[in-house]
Amino acid sequence: MVMPSIDPDTTPLYYLDNFRYLITFVAARYHNLLNAREKLFLTQFSDLPLSAQALYVRLLQRKGPYFRVDKIRYAEIPAIEASLESLCQQDFAISSGLNQTHVQVAMRNKTELLELLPRNQCKPGQLNRSQVVSLIVAGDVEVPRLKLVRLGFLDILDRFNFLFFGNSNQNLNEFVLHEIGVMPYEAYAIDSAKLFRQRSDIDDALCLNMIKGLARKLGAEIMEATRKPRKLPAPEAIASPVQRATYSLQLDALIDILPARPAAGFLSNQFDSLVLKLAGYCERLENLATARRLYGLTQLPPAREKLGRLYQKINDLDALQQLCVAMLADPKTEAEAVFAEKKLIKLASATADNHFRVPAGRPAAPASKSAVKPAVNIETIAFAVREEDSIESQVIDWYGTQNKQAQFVENHLFTGLFGLACWDIIFSPVPGAFFHPFQRGPADLYSGQFRQARRLAFEKRFTELLRQGQLEIQISQCFDEKVGRINPFVNWRRIALSDYCRFAEAIDPLLLIQVFGRILDDPRHHCSGFPDLLVWHGNQFELVEVKGPGDRLQDHQRRWQQFFLEIGLPAKVLHVVDQNDSDESGAAASFRHA
Repeated sequence: MVMPSIDPDTTPLYYLDNFRYLITFVAARYHNLLNAREKLFLTQFSDLPLSAQALYVRLLQRKGPYFRVDKIRYAEIPAIEASLESLCQQDFAISSGLNQTHVQVAMRNKTELLELLPRNQCKPGQLNRSQVVSLIVAGDVEVPRLKLVRLGFLDILDRFNFLFFGNSNQNLNEFVLHEIGVMPYEAYAIDSAKLFRQRSDIDDALCLNMIKGLARKLGAEIMEATRKPRKLPAPEAIASPVQRATYSLQLDALIDILPARPAAGFLSNQFDSLVLKLAGYCERLENLATARRLYGLTQLPPAREKLGRLYQKINDLDALQQLCVAMLADPKTEAEAVFAEKKLIKLASATADNHFRVPAGRPAAPASKSAVKPAVNIETIAFAVREEDSIESQVIDWYGTQNKQAQFVENHLFTGLFGLACWDIIFSPVPGAFFHPFQRGPADLYSGQFRQARRLAFEKRFTELLRQGQLEIQISQCFDEKVGRINPFVNWRRIALSDYCRFAEAIDPLLLIQVFGRILDDPRHHCSGFPDLLVWHGNQFELVEVKGPGDRLQDHQRRWQQFFLEIGLPAKVLHVVDQNDSDESGAAASFRHA
């Protein structure tokens, strides 16, 4: 299928073309999964007059659910009332049941509402909209009826949208954003395989999506209510027992309606991700029994690490030991292997009878994760820290005083180089990778099979990049050809091509390929934790993680620092002591031992 044009000058009904593309795509790919009502929708929509089709899609893209007929005006759609009548005849628009006072009031602005009140009650400058509404309701003021409509078949459209995109985060706006260049997607081959194999997959996906939306809102409230204040006392920032009980009941209600773990791979990943979030919220509310059960339902990292910390919190050391042994036998990530080994060593050393031991003859952790790691290189500097500026920008200024040039690159330098150097491989037509035209990246990117499915292509590319100057050629050509297009590894706004090329010329390509390999080991977790700054002194560079007063090195940041030192890339942690704070000297000492 050819993507439609969105030029409003040459194609004023471009939005209708986009909608037709979406539903035609769904109908062709999932015809056997559609029920009779959904198939009838497709037939009836195609039978509508062109102007009625256009009006339906226009309203679909507006905020509803109700629309005032007197406010519906589109230059490219003639005879609005006749088009509305056509929509109402086939239930694409519904005008009945919209005369309730609360609906009629909601569809008016404040000025219109004030006109309904007796003049002696009107105090426009002193009343907000809710107060005006209260006066209308309390005074039983007569509210003239506006002619309103709402759209029908929205449940079907939600399902079609989900069948097309595979998620509810995207919609028809993607067509426009792509065409006007705001969010241009790569042109890749769409796989003939179906994302959804059976109708129950769709039902599970919609159910998970609904719970995810509710959990996101509830989780934000829980996190805010249980946030520990930085400075005590501030008891009002901690949720009361009544609040916690209320949140727990709401959370339990969501957990109760969770479907069984879907069999489809991409849905099982969504299920695991949702369960992991719900478990975290339970733990936040000190509902440890439920959190423990939920963590046990998923092996999506870092679920087992969180479960291990929970076992430690409740002093269930036997369960912690068994979990760590299982993690070492089959580590899902490097972080799991490191976590499990550290915990087992601590358990063994803390137990007088040496009851807990690191299991002998266990499988080696991925990529020599069990090897002794080098100490992280830490340096401390001091200056008067400005609260209004980021600590990274202040360190960049400080490097300027040392005749060195520093720039903020964080998680964008190495991932960007990887994305540019391997662009065609990332978007290659691997079975099961691409299901619709608006994907940020392949569907299997975080599946654990991404690297293996493209193994030969990556090996060939890495061999090519070892040739002198090949990396600069590869990234320059790709940058010029693809600039602005969406790639899950490339952030176009962060780093210029000249900066990429300067670094590519300075770094040993063999070392860079080792970094690429670690990214590919676990793209979900290894695309973060990179040092904040790239620091230049002449043609020599250094990778610097900045830690301000009171800040700590995170585990994933520590692992990248250790990896860089292992392979021979210059890297360090730069701890900043605030000269405005006399207590900072002690803080620096504690940081060095963290």
